[in-house]
Order: sequence, then C-alpha cells, then structure tokens
Amino acid sequence: MDDRGVMGLSVGVLGSIGVAGLLTSFRGEIDQTNVALALVLVVVVAAYTGGRAAGSLSGVVAAVSFDFFHTQPYRSLAIKSADDVWTTLLLVAVGLAVGQIATSRRVAKVAERAGTEEVAGIHRVTELSAGGAAGPEVVAAVEAEVAAVLRLRRCTFTTDPVDASLARMEPGGRVGGAPYVFQGDAFVLPADGVVIEVRHGERLLGSLVATPPSEPEGIDRDRRRTAVALADVLGLALAVAGAPDAAR
Repeated sequence: MDDRGVMGLSVGVLGSIGVAGLLTSFRGEIDQTNVALALVLVVVVAAYTGGRAAGSLSGVVAAVSFDFFHTQPYRSLAIKSADDVWTTLLLVAVGLAVGQIATSRRVAKVAERAGTEEVAGIHRVTELSAGGAAGPEVVAAVEAEVAAVLRLRRCTFTTDPVDASLARMEPGGRVGGAPYVFQGDAFVLPADGVVIEVRHGERLLGSLVATPPSEPEGIDRDRRRTAVALADVLGLALAVAGAPDAAR
C-alpha cells in the first residue's frame, strides 16, 4: 500500500471509530440511519483518498464500529436486528465500490499521462532528426527513449549480428519466441532481452537490444508499439544519413 493508501486507511479507521464513538453521546437524539450515513461519509473519503484497499478495509472498520457502538447489545459485536445486518453490509459495500471507482480513475490518469509522455518522446526524436542532428546523437536519443518507455536497464543500438536466440519484437508490439509471463495485466519482457530491428523498408540497418531490469515488470502493448515506432524513426534517420545495411 502506497502513501495515499496509508493516508486513506488512517482516515477510515480513525474516523470511523471516532465518529461512531462520538455519536454515542447523541444515541437518544439521532437514529441509526443518520449514524450509518455519517459513517458512509467517512468511508467515502477514505476510499477516494486511498483507493480500493483503503476503502474496503475502512468499510469493515466502519461496520464493526457501527455494530459495536450502535446496535444492541451495545459494546458487543453481536447483531440481533436484520436491519443492522444490512446496514453493516452496506458500509462494507460502499467502501469496496467507491474504492474501486477511485482506483480505476487513478489508473486511467496514470495511463493518460504515460501516453502523453510516449508521444512526447517520439516527437523529441523526430524533431532532433529533422533538425539535422548527427547519427550518433539520434541513436543515443532513441536508446534513451526506448529504455524509458520499456522500463529497461539498458538499450543499445548495434549494427553487428545479434544473438539469434533472443526474442524479437514484431511491428505490432508482440514479442515472438518468448513465453507469456504476466505481471498485473501486462506482458513481462524476457529476462535475456529483446531485439527490436531497425529497418527502412526492406533494409535492415541495425538492432536495438533491450535489456529488461532485474525485477520483472509488465509492459503493455501500447508501450511496446511506441518502442517499435521509435525504432522506425531511427531507421528513417539512418537511411537519410546514408547508413549502410547491418551485418546479418
């Protein structure tokens, strides 16, 4: 759980216990529905702040606090009323639902920001090439951009023959000749590395050898396609500069 999750969980746990305990002073003046609504508000804030895990755990704590302080017999975890059972379940459900929504929105924002960064990387390399930069400068820029987008330990361009046993990244982003290992909801690059061919038309001008980090990380297809697009930009830049075909 990250810092936001810890913060949300703290709000949910301390807030639920504090609100439920405080409202016992008004037990004769406020009905249980209003108590439940107050706890729902605490759970919503916790879930929105900390995400799914914080929301669900806060919902459980809110339900236990409601049960302990506001259902008979008081200061006991026993529940005798069917309405109180439904209220308890509702608190847990609200935490799960709002936490899921908050987590999904956060993931979507991260993905949108990543997509913007990838497009910016392609633009930087294209602008560099169009500005007449020397071949080595464009190569270094592409190596850096591909390493960033694929979360690599190292990315190296070479015109020498590469190990035939290494997996190849195809134009659509698929990695051929590698087992499908998933981390989260994305494909993990082979530990031995991946080769991205740098071509201009049918001409093979070289290869980008991508070495993944020691800790496996899922790389989605959009990122892999971006890496291929960067290799295509490099191929065009090298062809314009009159680079010879690579050794096969």
